[in-house]
Amino acid sequence: MITFEKAREWCINAHGDQKHRDRAYSIHLDEAVSVALRFGFNDIVILLAILAHDVLEDTDKTIWQMWLAGFPLRSLLMVWLVTDRPGSTRGERKAKTLPLIAWHRGAIIVKLCDRIANVEIGIRTKDRKYDRDVTEYGFFTKCLYKASHFQAQPMWEHLDRLLG
Repeated sequence: MITFEKAREWCINAHGDQKHRDRAYSIHLDEAVSVALRFGFNDIVILLAILAHDVLEDTDKTIWQMWLAGFPLRSLLMVWLVTDRPGSTRGERKAKTLPLIAWHRGAIIVKLCDRIANVEIGIRTKDRKYDRDVTEYGFFTKCLYKASHFQAQPMWEHLDRLLG
């Protein structure tokens, strides 16, 4: 299995010169991992999935290349689940993808870490995407929130405070 450090380097290289909200992609990956750690998620399988959560969607890398690099199958499943499905609009893509994420508690955690990192940077920078996150929050919650998913409750409460 790939180490955290090697996986981080691999994902950063996969994203190349891409930016995330006008910043180096590595900053977003580090922030999403930081969210996981802040909320007590330190399982390497989840952390690796968080590092790789945008690779299939935003790069030319394949799941097979990720497997060959040493990403574990459990991480790859979460990455595959959080990867947007094809659609002509963002709404259509999310309508196809969020119900798939809901099948797997780990994938929900990965998506929550990504969303919290995005919302927190949006608040700090007054990023225009913050308004989109606010608008989408109802559907996001409808698809992914599960009262029985106790481990995720503090993350949902945090998002409620940020977006409420």
